[in-house]
Amino acid sequence: MLRTQDELLEKVKWAQSQGLGGFVALVFYMDYEHAKEVIDASAFRGKSMKETWKDRPQPYSRETVLKSLRERAERADQAWGKLKRGAVARSHVLQRLEGLAAPLWLLGDEELEEQLLATCRQRTSPRPVLEELRRRHG
Repeated sequence: MLRTQDELLEKVKWAQSQGLGGFVALVFYMDYEHAKEVIDASAFRGKSMKETWKDRPQPYSRETVLKSLRERAERADQAWGKLKRGAVARSHVLQRLEGLAAPLWLLGDEELEEQLLATCRQRTSPRPVLEELRRRHG
């Protein structure tokens, strides 16, 4: 189940109101008409947002969402390992984890999305959530 463009827009607006930066990734799955409502045009450094948007990095499909989810999970797992060795700050790990919530929501896995966000709020080990993510989504 993939979300509609209107659902993506509403989720991004909600996430912005809650200070959840990980959901900004949803913008890249939005069409121009929806994305322009939540993106600051000044971020394009003088280029036309509409022109830039034609070249956005990924089309919106189940395959691209799964690919993004798997890549983000790997980066989150690596960040957790670095935290345990003292090589990165906890905020970096939490940022990586929070970035997994958007693709989970896109895929309709709201149960795991909530578990993930609870892990971020409670600052507990992400390993159980990452293991469940791999079990469900490869």
